[in-house]
Amino acid sequence: MRTLGHITAMPQLPEPLRGLRELAYNLWWSWHPEAAELFQEIDPSLWKRFRGNPVKLLLETDPARLEGLAATSYPARVQAVLKVLRDYLKAREAKRGPLVAYFSAEYGFHSALPIYAGGLGVLAGDHVKAASDLGLNLVGVGIFYHEGYFHQRLSPEGAQVEVYEALRPEELPLLPVRDGEGRPLRVAVEFPGRLVWLSAYRVQVGAVPVFLLTADLPENAPEDRAITARLYAPGPEIRIQQEMVLG
Repeated sequence: MRTLGHITAMPQLPEPLRGLRELAYNLWWSWHPEAAELFQEIDPSLWKRFRGNPVKLLLETDPARLEGLAATSYPARVQAVLKVLRDYLKAREAKRGPLVAYFSAEYGFHSALPIYAGGLGVLAGDHVKAASDLGLNLVGVGIFYHEGYFHQRLSPEGAQVEVYEALRPEELPLLPVRDGEGRPLRVAVEFPGRLVWLSAYRVQVGAVPVFLLTADLPENAPEDRAITARLYAPGPEIRIQQEMVLG
């Protein structure tokens, strides 16, 4: 991995393994074990350490390890799984029914994308996965919480401590939404006395796109950037602001 300021560059994968990137950026792998196993095999310890995040795994894996895999029968297995994914998507190009927008404050697709707290998020994630399997004409809309949901730690005194971890979008299985000129898309939401600017990340969940909105932009004041910082942020005001962002 090469870090240039705040930019993390995906390393160039060996030609026989280029299909891993396509697999990594579609969460289809999260409910198809044959795809997840391909990533786990690259480095089981890193796979566990990164909570099953294939993008982070590819960023951090020693290039020599990837070159070694490229010289084995591993690429043939990558291509076989990639064909299954492509056939799956092709069979769902003609979507069923009218377009439906599905809004949820949290989505629990997989631990690789830690923007959910529990059962409600997992239920929303399962709805999207099922819609993909059924070929339904659905688009998901949610929020990208750039500090996710807290982890619990115990202090030396035995008290519960909430710890938030800043998420780096470039290390997650999502991509920024861009306009026709290739620039990050911006939309404005009217708040009392001001505009709050939003951008979006696209998460591909099988055949269903899910757009996650964020206010963490330099155009916004610090208090507005914090609107999308944390899932279940304390206080009714910020909860209402999150609902306004979500729509």
